[in-house]
Amino acid sequence: MPPQQRTLRKAIGQSYNLLDDGERRLFRSLGVFVGGCGLEELAAVSAAEEKAPGGALSPALHALVGKSLMHVEATPSGAGRFLLLETIREFALEQMRAEDEEDLLRQRHYAAFLQLFRTGDGGLRGPDAVAWLARLEPEQDNLRAALRWTLDQRRYADMAWLLLAAAWFWFHTGRWQESARWTAQLRPHREALDANLRLAVLMNLYHVSRASEEFQPVERFADELMGLLEVCPDKVMHAEAWLLVGSYCGTLPEASAAWERAIVCARAAHEEPGLGPEFGVATDLDFALGTTLWAYADILIEHGEFARAEPLLTESSKLFQARGIRYATANSLGAAGRLALLQGDMEKAHALLHEAVTLARELNYQRLLGESQSVLGLVTLYGGNVLEARRLLEESLRLCLDLNDGWFLGRVCTYLAETALWEGELKEAERWLAQSLAYHANPRWIRMDQIERLFVAARLATAQGTYQRAAALFGLAERVRGQIRYELVGPTRLLADIALATVRAALDPALFAEAFTAGQQLSLEEAFAAIVASSSVTGAPPLLSQLSI
Repeated sequence: MPPQQRTLRKAIGQSYNLLDDGERRLFRSLGVFVGGCGLEELAAVSAAEEKAPGGALSPALHALVGKSLMHVEATPSGAGRFLLLETIREFALEQMRAEDEEDLLRQRHYAAFLQLFRTGDGGLRGPDAVAWLARLEPEQDNLRAALRWTLDQRRYADMAWLLLAAAWFWFHTGRWQESARWTAQLRPHREALDANLRLAVLMNLYHVSRASEEFQPVERFADELMGLLEVCPDKVMHAEAWLLVGSYCGTLPEASAAWERAIVCARAAHEEPGLGPEFGVATDLDFALGTTLWAYADILIEHGEFARAEPLLTESSKLFQARGIRYATANSLGAAGRLALLQGDMEKAHALLHEAVTLARELNYQRLLGESQSVLGLVTLYGGNVLEARRLLEESLRLCLDLNDGWFLGRVCTYLAETALWEGELKEAERWLAQSLAYHANPRWIRMDQIERLFVAARLATAQGTYQRAAALFGLAERVRGQIRYELVGPTRLLADIALATVRAALDPALFAEAFTAGQQLSLEEAFAAIVASSSVTGAPPLLSQLSI
């Protein structure tokens, strides 16, 4: 080693030699922690009581601090966090291996963080979610170290349990890609798991599949999922599985059948004992029922089925409030805000969406921010505050890029196209519209997102003076709108009517009728391909270029 490193190592060794046997054992235990640890985890790994009577730190900890081998940082909660400099940690690891303690200490490290994340998993779905988020956030490096150890040691069941314990924290904080990466590494070994554990891991794969191309198309796992359900006794896991199956069905009736079955299973779970909390969110009864009701209501709203959606949304909101799950309450607020927008009540929509977004920010709930903040941006635009709308949408775009979710990205790009069109920036609107199709152009379901995109495209074509194409797009938009119960309201209706009147006035009536009818014969795939092909602007929109995607 270079002279300065030899000098540092000698100094560390001299300090270590001054410790007694108990202090040395404690020092070696600290080597397995990455990024420090709390007192409870340190005590679990060192297998010693590290607090003296009265709550003071033990003499062993004081000795490590006094000899500059360890330092203590105060956390926001007031608890101490114990850290080693990386050079000192490497020395501790060497001593641990020399004493043949590594396997024992790694097992204890794994067990300590499995316990922590299991406890935190339930806490995240309760009134103390903010405190648990703060408690778990600093332990990400320790979590990764424990997962890496299980994988290296081929302890696949242990890895699966830790993945399930951390899954909801990752999902909540938007770390979908990280969850997907670890799940992908476990997936080839899932045959080594028992049926219930394998089913829970497979359901987590469904949850994070949108962030991983490796899992696409996720429908290819459906037979495996159904086979595992046949031998699983837990009705909550059945409910969760059917919710996931419904999310990937090809039509609304198929999805409705799956979600109604999920609701039946969740209600039946009250009468039958199930698996334990170690399975995490997959066996959380009230949460599963509330989430299924909310998800079903949300998709019904997207299809204009407002009357069917409202009682489901109300019931889910009551379940979440009774449980104290504030971020799930924010989900219900976001869906209610979208419903108000589609019913034309802009003031109510803004109030509900603003409350949902504020709560999601407080709770670091990235998924809801990705979904609802862009809708708040659209409502803000319709309220006339263009600068604030653009700020909200650009912030949403950055978030959705981090989440790597094509559906959210497609929506926010559509709303940015609407904003540019509102400002008369036609080339920018064209860029954003093409980008929205690049992110999410799969029209398996007729949803409001597709209809909104079509009306933006039709109005853009009108502003560009390509009236025959505009007439065809209006024809397709009206046909698709008629396939679900979607009525244009508020500013959307006014803008569409003005553009359609402009197209009618610009074209001979026979030519307009011909183009409008031709558009009604198009499929969504053909229309989206034509929009991209007809784009006269090349290159990414300015903001996307700045974000280097």
